[in-house]
Amino acid sequence: GNVGIGTDAPGGKLTVKGNVYVDNNNYGGTPSIDLAVGDTDTGLESDGDGNLDVYSNNVKAMSVRADKVGIGTSVPATKLHVSGGTDVSLSSGGFIQMGATTASNVVIDNNEIMARNNGATTPLYLNNDGGMVGFGGEIKARVGTGNYDKPFQFRKFEASGENATINTGWSADNWIAAITGFDAGYGDLDESGNNDLWQINAFVENGVWKIFCDAPTHNNYPEWDIYVMFVNTKFGHASSGYKAN
Repeated sequence: GNVGIGTDAPGGKLTVKGNVYVDNNNYGGTPSIDLAVGDTDTGLESDGDGNLDVYSNNVKAMSVRADKVGIGTSVPATKLHVSGGTDVSLSSGGFIQMGATTASNVVIDNNEIMARNNGATTPLYLNNDGGMVGFGGEIKARVGTGNYDKPFQFRKFEASGENATINTGWSADNWIAAITGFDAGYGDLDESGNNDLWQINAFVENGVWKIFCDAPTHNNYPEWDIYVMFVNTKFGHASSGYKAN
């Protein structure tokens, strides 16, 4: 019940040992391949000029042009060119996926790289075992899906007089404050003072960051400029200290 070409031991209804040459006159006699499976256009099509298309259920799934492969495009511009995907989400989408959907996987669309694990977020590592990571342009970061566009914010606050307390208005639940610099303006050291020291610190009161500054000066009218860096608490993870989240 089996037919063999080039073999006397066919393993199926038709077994061919050797090359298969198909000449499709639709291409004007140019050597070609046009093979279909069943009643649907699922198979290979070639025009004999180095172009090969793979069809699945009447849809062109892949195109080979010389030394380039296109998925979703018949004119690949690079060695591997993928087009026609969708925006990646935690449960679907993307252009390229590496790994099983129900396990750890990395998905790429045309402007995102996302690490997922069975529909949930998971860390994305770059050079996890060491080595430099280079960026050729400006680096921008977004923290979570909230309203904060930047994980680091720099602000200047002004105060006058000694023993001044400034309410920054920045939430201690969302931000960590670090004083990066200060300027006492026209004030100078109170060289005749006995106990006071110049001091400046940030502290939390009623869930809000505040700044205390004291600069005993000769003229007693310091005009403070205080520079503070706020770091979003979602940007990193701390196992101890303020804020350990």
